[in-house]
Amino acid sequence: MNFNQKVIGCLAFAFLLVLVTANPALSQVARGSISGTVADASGAVIPGVGVTVINTGTNATRELVSNESGVYAAELLTIGTYRVIAELPGFQVSIRDGITLSSGDRLRVDLELIVGQLTETVEVTAEAPLIRTEDAAMAAVMDQQKLTDLPLNGRNFIQLAYLIPGSFAPRQNSHLGHRGGITVGGVSEKTNQTLLDGINNQGAGTHELSTPLIVDAIAEFKILTNTYGAQYGTFAGGQLDAITKGGSNEVHGGAFWFHRNDNLDARNFFDPWPIERLPEFRRHQFGGTIGGPIIKDKMFFFYAFEGQRQIKNNTARGSMPREEFWDGDFSAVSKSLIDPLTGDPFPGNQIPKDRLNWRSMKFKEFYTPHYPLTLPGLSQNAINSSIDETDHRKQHAWRWDYSMNQDHSFSVSYNNFRSTFVEWAQAGRPFLAEHRSHLSKQLAFHTAVNYTWVVSPTIVNDFRIGANRLIRRRSPIAFGDRYFNDEIKVYGTLADNFPFHRGIPDVRIKGYENLGS
Repeated sequence: MNFNQKVIGCLAFAFLLVLVTANPALSQVARGSISGTVADASGAVIPGVGVTVINTGTNATRELVSNESGVYAAELLTIGTYRVIAELPGFQVSIRDGITLSSGDRLRVDLELIVGQLTETVEVTAEAPLIRTEDAAMAAVMDQQKLTDLPLNGRNFIQLAYLIPGSFAPRQNSHLGHRGGITVGGVSEKTNQTLLDGINNQGAGTHELSTPLIVDAIAEFKILTNTYGAQYGTFAGGQLDAITKGGSNEVHGGAFWFHRNDNLDARNFFDPWPIERLPEFRRHQFGGTIGGPIIKDKMFFFYAFEGQRQIKNNTARGSMPREEFWDGDFSAVSKSLIDPLTGDPFPGNQIPKDRLNWRSMKFKEFYTPHYPLTLPGLSQNAINSSIDETDHRKQHAWRWDYSMNQDHSFSVSYNNFRSTFVEWAQAGRPFLAEHRSHLSKQLAFHTAVNYTWVVSPTIVNDFRIGANRLIRRRSPIAFGDRYFNDEIKVYGTLADNFPFHRGIPDVRIKGYENLGS
């Protein structure tokens, strides 16, 4: 036996092992099935009927024969629009057209044969919606029309999940509150599962969306909120199942460009008036798609690109210590300050200058004069209009489908995402953001490979493998190379051994804005 024969033998054994041990329920993720019963006008079932299931977009065909109970079943079908044809000598041809199959669907399509000639055809193209009787899952589908027609500020498709009853944004400062998470049915956002083409698409640990998707590259995404099947195990929350768009026998494409500008925006209601100018905001989102056949009825491709260039500043109102506080003058504070050494109040709420800690005074440079008090009072007395929220990104999405014959089909999808943005939300509050902000670089990719083999009319094997990876690198924007702990002689923190943790320490004064990271 030569080397090639050994390799082929090993692959065949591995594939046979997958066939024997595969869980049929898991295969339904990202796919669907159409089944039903063939009967005559009296309701009597008819065995031996030839049933053909055709994907009208790609002409992919599945040929079946109804069993002794008149039942046929086409498993592991790709999502799309289908036509079902039933033929038997002595009966008219029965056609059911316009059947829309979504991911995870198990549609029941019963067929009726009427006595007549094969040259006669009974075609049904408009009926009441198909009833889901095969499972009790509570789900909602966002199809292509909804994805492209509904307004979507920022083009984050996850936001469309808020339209589903029982789905809403997580509470502020929650685990995924600033990472785009959702809460489904009151369950923690950490327990949701996000799938793309049947492969997990979540970051490890954070459970955030790993690889963002181009809206125009999504064929559909389904949100299951309750009583879903065992194939959606592992996570107890909502199940978000997205499917990438593939090519068809017709060439389709498009281009888009969206623009936002502060010149078209109104003033923030809480900003003071008059205001010198609105905070800078320019966002350009652009891209396009193209898909079609490589070999008609056999091989198809689809590609999408999206880019974003965003320059954005925000305004915020915060509470800052008054200038005289740094000199020990707290006379503006109504509550008496207690001397920790004597237990008596400081006269006139004046702390002697020789009692002011030199380490505390080192932080003055970060509060003033960068943030002069523009409003009266002890709280909410300062305005900051320089919070940077720059976000540049680019995304690519590819998909390739190959139908070797009606028994063997193969597909590969790949999504890539890269972004450079200023991340300040992780610090909890936007004020004094430039002391806490990090320049983040996010690199993510997701790939899924799927091979379907129709072994017989009653046995179908689905082999799927994939991977996703999320890399985020953060570097402090301001004072990142400044070893501030050494300046104030405070040691024993991570900053001693890890330069990444240097910069301004995390300082929290009750009632005032946080400082540091």
